[in-house]
Amino acid sequence: MMLGNWHSFSSFAFTPQHERKFTRNYSPDEPSHELNNYIETFVSHHEQIEKEFPVMHEYIIGFLIRIEANKKLTYEEWYPEADPHLFKQLREDILIPEKLGLKKPTPIKYFLKEAGIPPFMLTDFFETETS
Repeated sequence: MMLGNWHSFSSFAFTPQHERKFTRNYSPDEPSHELNNYIETFVSHHEQIEKEFPVMHEYIIGFLIRIEANKKLTYEEWYPEADPHLFKQLREDILIPEKLGLKKPTPIKYFLKEAGIPPFMLTDFFETETS
């Protein structure tokens, strides 16, 4: 969800460390979402995520590709405090191979169903749910 919000410009969960000190109410002692932790976890577990949540996996990959493309900076440039090898591994092992398989995105209602989120828009319901 954080990647989807980031992609749609409605929120920004992964502020780079070097920019965080300029945000309102910044405290170095407060925990913060770190993109490198997210990427490290995704790289380590992406096969299990794909197996258990194939639509979510598709969305994560699509968002990671498009967010970087929209920024016109590599993640390495954008997050200089993070391990550049991690982003390289993400790109080479997952994003580039999976990008070839991405097609028209699976409709969001399948993502919601997979995540166990009840439909809330008429377009999110399946035919059998509205009858």
